[in-house]
Amino acid sequence: MQSGRRQSAGWQTATTLQSCGTNWKTLLDKLGKDMGDLGANLVKTAGIYRQDEQSVYAHLQGEGRGVPRPTESDPFGTVLVGEPSTAAEKSRAASERKAK
Repeated sequence: MQSGRRQSAGWQTATTLQSCGTNWKTLLDKLGKDMGDLGANLVKTAGIYRQDEQSVYAHLQGEGRGVPRPTESDPFGTVLVGEPSTAAEKSRAASERKAK
């Protein structure tokens, strides 16, 4: 009778290990996808930086006009806090008119 219980426990362990392996595979597959997405964003961001550096260099050499801007949007949606908004520019212009 004891050998029957041992054998049964062995099969339960195999089932549990199979389930554990399946769960780990699912988690690792998701991690792989997330890492791939992050890597793609890094490559895209590096391209934007490189393009901006080339634009700034050309601008400093006298080949550009105005302020260089990236041609692609930031994939992370970064908002620069110090960048003046349209409302702030209008307010400043109104203040300058009043001062004159």
